[in-house]
Amino acid sequence: MNVAAASTGLSQVQVQQSANVKVMKMAMDSVEMQQEMLKEMIRADASVSNMEQSVMPHLGAALDVYI
Repeated sequence: MNVAAASTGLSQVQVQQSANVKVMKMAMDSVEMQQEMLKEMIRADASVSNMEQSVMPHLGAALDVYI
């Protein structure tokens, strides 16, 4: 094996690794963004639920079941 072929092969491996790392970082950023959006949705839902209960506290407090 000559030096030029080894150098080319090593360079290709480094480029592939660099591309893999960049793709992984993009995936991680996407997951973090989705996580933040989900947290915001949960907070918004909780505040709506609290507001609904403060307006009509008697609703949803009891459930009558007859068999």
